[in-house]
Amino acid sequence: MTKLVTRYPQRWFCEECSEVHPAPHLTSKRLCGYRTCLNEIAPKQSVCCDLHGLLLARERGRSIQVSPYRSPLVPTGDWFFAERQRLRKARPELAQILRPIADNAASSNNLYYIEVGNLNVPPGWLPALASLGFSANPVALEDSTLSAGWLMQAVDEVAERRACHAWILSEAWFGLSARGLRRWAHERRLLPQCFLPALYFYRLAQPELQQ
Repeated sequence: MTKLVTRYPQRWFCEECSEVHPAPHLTSKRLCGYRTCLNEIAPKQSVCCDLHGLLLARERGRSIQVSPYRSPLVPTGDWFFAERQRLRKARPELAQILRPIADNAASSNNLYYIEVGNLNVPPGWLPALASLGFSANPVALEDSTLSAGWLMQAVDEVAERRACHAWILSEAWFGLSARGLRRWAHERRLLPQCFLPALYFYRLAQPELQQ
């Protein structure tokens, strides 16, 4: 008999022995897949809520990544998840809203990996998220002295040295597609302060440029 492999562990509570088992007994009820939860769930459910789905995915080692830097100006996946739950925004809905500035970098899967891995929220998304009601750090949204036009030129120079496409760096480092960055440059926008940690980390700018 082939064993069924599932994304989440199966947990069943036996009412006769009052124990949790990995397989159903005659008198048992299905439990949430998260190991400390005793909430009963429907047959087609895996977990009882989004939070336990997130915690379970972390336990099972899904999307193991590490953000290259941490900064009070840059929120992380935990913040993104909590704000999304507070505002009752689904990942596919947010991905559609962010797509005009981020293209494929804002897919629903990418949003999921940011939450599960507690990764940095791309700085290019923060102004759009704040406009939706996400409670971003006000300092992170203040204008720096660096412009989007300068950033576009800086990314192009790095991409040329690395022999890669500029949009790859723009999406990976800032969450902005080449089209989104060009739009910011055309609008002559100044970069928010939340861009600075990434700019310093990737050596596109030095702190003295902010003096």
